Amino acid sequence: MIPYVEGTGKPRAHDHFKQTTLRELLKRGKEQELIFKPLVQVVDLFCGGGGFTEGAVRAGADVVLSIDCWEPAIQIHKANHPDIPCENYTLGGSIVETAAFIRSRLTPGAHFHLHGSPPCQKLSNASNGDAEEGMILVNWFIDLVRYMKPDSWSMENVVPVAKKIDKHRPGTPHVKLNSADFGVPQTRNRIFAGEGWVAEPTHTKDEWVSVIEALPHLEGELNMSVNKNIKQRTVDEPMRTITSKTPSQTRIVSRRRKKGEEPQSYSPERPAHTITQVQHIMENIVVNTDGCSNSVSRRALSVDRSVSEPAKTVHNNRPTLRNVHLNTSGCSESMGDAAVAKDRVITKPSKVIRAHHSTLREIHMDSGRSSAKTCGVNPKTGKKQGGSGFLSRPITEPSYTCMSSPRSLCEPTKPKATKIRSLTLAETAVLQGFSADMKIPYKRKKDAWTVLGNAVCPPVAEAIIRGLK
Repeated sequence: MIPYVEGTGKPRAHDHFKQTTLRELLKRGKEQELIFKPLVQVVDLFCGGGGFTEGAVRAGADVVLSIDCWEPAIQIHKANHPDIPCENYTLGGSIVETAAFIRSRLTPGAHFHLHGSPPCQKLSNASNGDAEEGMILVNWFIDLVRYMKPDSWSMENVVPVAKKIDKHRPGTPHVKLNSADFGVPQTRNRIFAGEGWVAEPTHTKDEWVSVIEALPHLEGELNMSVNKNIKQRTVDEPMRTITSKTPSQTRIVSRRRKKGEEPQSYSPERPAHTITQVQHIMENIVVNTDGCSNSVSRRALSVDRSVSEPAKTVHNNRPTLRNVHLNTSGCSESMGDAAVAKDRVITKPSKVIRAHHSTLREIHMDSGRSSAKTCGVNPKTGKKQGGSGFLSRPITEPSYTCMSSPRSLCEPTKPKATKIRSLTLAETAVLQGFSADMKIPYKRKKDAWTVLGNAVCPPVAEAIIRGLK
């Protein structure tokens, strides 16, 4: 039933909000005010860093209690939701006592939604742990649901848990949801058990959000080669000191010293002797009059002239600058000659330019799959269940599932891919569906990666709460 707002002739779209009638408000002397009190109250068990809490808040619910027993996760949860109680409490004990603790936080008459995300490490196919031990807390949570009988409930876990639930707690409804269907830039499949809700997808496969759409800065940042040994700075920060030891950046170089000569030094007031070019940075281009293929960064011969000077007589079949090619193969440079057969001279039509792809190189997300013999083998059964060898997908597609370790960006060169860099915590948070300004405090960075990798994607949680029956 949709509540009717007296005096407006219009219904309210959400049926989980309590309203005060206009007549009652007039009695209080508030002629223009309508008060709506949210009556959907959520309790988030095994809350981790607050993925489900974040989604519930986005959906307009009132999260009255979150519980976890791992301090690094609790600190991240509190940093982003300081007004929501997040208790350090060990779950898995007395169901009666836990139920009483939860009920003490609920408002009578509220729609009560109970969510839980029991630890999944021992239930994953990649784990050596005992899956039966992993099911202890899953079974405990389902038993808690049956004891408390909430208005609606949900539980998130890895895909292999589905068969275990059917075995241990038959009759428990569950569905597999792909986070990409809810606008998350990641193809993350998870089992969601529960009742009292229907999660309606917000994106079709053609509308899936890609990595480059979620992280648009990658396109400009990765057009040029990045030296992994140098701490990178954004374009908004001051440029670091230019020296002759910073590969892939402009460098200041003087003439070669003679034997016994002291090194030359330049004060900030004096101009540098010569600025030379390193890959893709400013070039001192000169007019080549001698037929040489390259005259990059210096004059090839004394007869060369700078482009700021008048040219000498132009001879037939003599290139005035150099033979420039459009690199379509991902090579770092193609100076003078075609780097590979795929390169084309710029006097000819370019190949198809793909959306979001740099013309310099192609950027992929590394799946993390190795060529080891044990790769793809289920450690519990010893059977081959997955592939092995390098696997990647372009950043114009959604990411692979984010794990408790950073994903890498790479160039899919053969025979071995070239790693560019790892994604940052902030970038991974965005790929999980969190906001770009999410706070991620930590004492150990590894703990922060674990919290992010195990989090429920907020857009999926939001769809569940919005889909309450």
